[in-house]
Amino acid sequence: MIDKQLLGNYMSNSPLKGHNAARSPSRYLALHLRFEVDMVAYSLCEFGGGENEKKELQAYREIHFPLLIERLKNLKPVSPTELRKLGRCPLTPEEAALVLSALGFKHGTYIISGWV
Repeated sequence: MIDKQLLGNYMSNSPLKGHNAARSPSRYLALHLRFEVDMVAYSLCEFGGGENEKKELQAYREIHFPLLIERLKNLKPVSPTELRKLGRCPLTPEEAALVLSALGFKHGTYIISGWV
């Protein structure tokens, strides 16, 4: 039943051959593919855009996240490289594709995106 709730009209009405819902759970992957300026700026990470990107993200932070800027003044700076090593940076679209590929998803796999 959960599959129908998650996929709505995208799910087939006919049961899968050999699939017994009472015996084994259905498998799915929930992936949040959001890579937008607010989330990128808030993360304090760098994404290879050089000095221009750093300046733009800092300006965005100062306008949209003044409390974050205030809090950072009282903390020891953390390098973007260290944040990435700790896994605290959002994946770029390219990195997300590499992860999906490593998990065995094929090039033609459909990814349904939407707000929950």
